[in-house]
Amino acid sequence: MNECKRITGATRRSEDINKSYTRQPSVLRLARLLCIGLVAASIPAYAQQLPNPERFEDAIRRFEAEDRRNPPPENAIVLT
Repeated sequence: MNECKRITGATRRSEDINKSYTRQPSVLRLARLLCIGLVAASIPAYAQQLPNPERFEDAIRRFEAEDRRNPPPENAIVLT
């Protein structure tokens, strides 16, 4: 065994190597969770801005004025 250490220069025992590999999945899991969190946090930045509801105000006023001048028949079904 000492000859192997001298030839390869290995100083870590197999138990130490196994412990480092068992810690690795939790580090990978943490890295994945961090990446997903960063992506999820950046999604609202690309959300569409709410349009101005007043942009239809002129059209609605024209419809209302037309309905006052020429109202639909009583009990009629109006489709728009």
